[in-house]
Amino acid sequence: MLPTSFSGRVPVDRTAPVAARETPVKWVELTTAPDQLTAEMWVELLRNEDFPAMVKPADATSFLGVSGTSCRVIVPEDRRGEAAALLLERTGGEVQIEP
Repeated sequence: MLPTSFSGRVPVDRTAPVAARETPVKWVELTTAPDQLTAEMWVELLRNEDFPAMVKPADATSFLGVSGTSCRVIVPEDRRGEAAALLLERTGGEVQIEP
């Protein structure tokens, strides 16, 4: 439970080893799907193989329903190469990976 004077910042355990502290993740574009449903399927495919992935939040307009416009799939920068290879393999090369 959060204290009533919660300022919006989560305290960091400074006694934990540096490697145990969370480091910020830089998310980069992997590919652009033709619509939100396709993007969500590609994200699920990546997540099922333990790759962090998501639809870029600005592209998904859930309050209006499923977006029929293109949506970008983003992954952590340090896993981009592996994620690209997996997505290309599983989709039979049908995906265009962003440069």
